Amino acid sequence: FESFTIGHDFAGHVGDYGVSGQRVEYMKGPSSNDIDFRAGSYSSYNSFRNHLSCALLGVTVSEAWENEETYSDHLIWDLLNFSDCEGVIGPTVSDVIHKGLVDNQSKFSSYLRSRSDVGKMDEEYYNQTYANFMDAFAFGKQEGIVIFA
Repeated sequence: FESFTIGHDFAGHVGDYGVSGQRVEYMKGPSSNDIDFRAGSYSSYNSFRNHLSCALLGVTVSEAWENEETYSDHLIWDLLNFSDCEGVIGPTVSDVIHKGLVDNQSKFSSYLRSRSDVGKMDEEYYNQTYANFMDAFAFGKQEGIVIFA
């Protein structure tokens, strides 16, 4: 068995399964699929999330958090405003985030290319991290989960 914790602050992200604020054990079935990737260190992931916010919302992620009522309707809000270290996102929220990522991939890449402070290696890391999240949420939206650990 494997397990994950559903945080009290984000219980709505897994409302599809009717569980909240608890540790959940599960077992992968024979036809289960998964992908695994590292989004980077704490600071690298937060830098990625900040570039994502700047590219798609036009403000830093801190500004977005401070003005939730203005930005919470954006398709990627639930990714920007989610715990970066522990939690789970279920199919309904995964579907919304996946759509936001698919619809905005070229906008994100263009933003990175326009930044003189983003070097080629960082640009590759950010684009790969974006693609990894797109893949993860594509899985998650098909009756799956995306686990942040």
